[in-house]
Amino acid sequence: YAATEQDLRAFFQGHGMVTDVHLVVDRETGVSKGYGYVTFALPESATQARQALDNAIFQGRLVHILPASRHGWKPKAEEAAAAHKTFKQAREEERKSNAGQKDSWNALYMRPETVAAWMADHYEVDKAEVLDPSAKDLGVRLALGEAQIVAET
Repeated sequence: YAATEQDLRAFFQGHGMVTDVHLVVDRETGVSKGYGYVTFALPESATQARQALDNAIFQGRLVHILPASRHGWKPKAEEAAAAHKTFKQAREEERKSNAGQKDSWNALYMRPETVAAWMADHYEVDKAEVLDPSAKDLGVRLALGEAQIVAET
């Protein structure tokens, strides 16, 4: 959290020409929030830097590099189509479009309802028993179920 934009530029500079560096800081305190944005002149440089530096150590901390996206930006045709969808339809469509991406934060993450359905089928019980609201260990159950699915696949 003590890194400067110059430190970040120097860290990434070996993988291509860096055109812009922005560290995100808290507006009230001025303290770094622990993440930032680096823009390269060429997209290939950004890809190379991501492959080489993801999970590297920078100033004693692990660096995780994700591609940025234009948050909230949509072409006009998509905006018109999205206006007629419910929130649930739009969310499901987004999940489907992101399903094949290999660079997601956690490629092994599964939705809780998927894990519960698998557990109910695997242990031959009703899904309601797996998701019993009175159980104090529901989160642990789902986490263990997810770990078992990952181990078996």
